[in-house]
Amino acid sequence: MVLKLLLKTFFIRKYKVFFFKGLLKKINVYLESNLTNDIKYLNSIDCISLPGRKVFIKCLNLKFKSFPGLNIISSSKGIITSVEALKLNVGGENILNIW
Repeated sequence: MVLKLLLKTFFIRKYKVFFFKGLLKKINVYLESNLTNDIKYLNSIDCISLPGRKVFIKCLNLKFKSFPGLNIISSSKGIITSVEALKLNVGGENILNIW
């Protein structure tokens, strides 16, 4: 689900999922590297919420956050970006910060 979101927001070009006997074997992620079309670049991915430390963010905090990248949030509406969370006026668990 997170890879589909990164594909939709043009941080990655494509991804392939490989299975072996019905089990996940590996995932190949192809990064976007087009310099002419003003494409966003994936410089850093920071995992915010971990199994022992859940970090939740309110919609109000998203409005005042001056973050140059994108947050990926698990909300009641599904896994969405911070831009979509502002439009839907929802908060949730902050999973990743992408620069």
